[in-house]
Amino acid sequence: MKLIATVAALCASAPSIALASGLVSHVFWSFDEFPDDGLTDINFPIRLDHAPHEEGYFFAQQIEFSNSENRSIVGLQPRPDNDDGESTIHAVFASFQDQTTTEHSNCHYAADGDTGVWCAVDVDHDYGRTYYLVVENSQPGSETWKRSIQEPVTGLNVVIGEWTLPPGTGHITNLENYGFIEYCPWHDRPSPSCDVLPRTEVSFFSPSSKTKGATDGFIAEPFEFGDCIGKEGFAVEEIADGWKVGVGFD
Repeated sequence: MKLIATVAALCASAPSIALASGLVSHVFWSFDEFPDDGLTDINFPIRLDHAPHEEGYFFAQQIEFSNSENRSIVGLQPRPDNDDGESTIHAVFASFQDQTTTEHSNCHYAADGDTGVWCAVDVDHDYGRTYYLVVENSQPGSETWKRSIQEPVTGLNVVIGEWTLPPGTGHITNLENYGFIEYCPWHDRPSPSCDVLPRTEVSFFSPSSKTKGATDGFIAEPFEFGDCIGKEGFAVEEIADGWKVGVGFD
């Protein structure tokens, strides 16, 4: 399964393939009305106000492009506070499509024989705000895509990275797109100990797009996934235009 390989790569300090995945939840997203040519941009709101400031979890959304064999991922990973006591969030933008290219300073080519490009940046900012993970076509008609993390109240707008997909790759599709929660320390453990999963919470909100013809983005109810179904302290709550998900134990 491609998802297992891709998310395992993003849990490592550098892209690499692992044997198993620490996925604990999935959440599907879509649009009621979707343009035939796909989206030229998409915006995923996410909130981490009850996530511990520790390494471990990865909260992400997947994107599929037409005429592309492998998906791309955008997401956030909590980090310990910096030396000044400020909250830090690790933002990620990755393509696992072969022949993806980049010249952006935040991006690197995959290692150990894997394919694709991995981009990341640390942002010192408050966990209590809603962040917008914006993916957009850098130039109309091109295969180049840029991803930013934005927070409009404070004016935060940081580019995570930019890469170019192979010639002939199309726009963002409306097929089998979903987000996930992963506990990264489990990505190489085939038999995790479910009762020691640390507690965390995240809120996923409905996506939006400025693309003509795209209307009424929505998030479906998240559900458990992986080896610890029914044993991971999973809880879900519907909130305004989204869902709050909790997993793990205090």
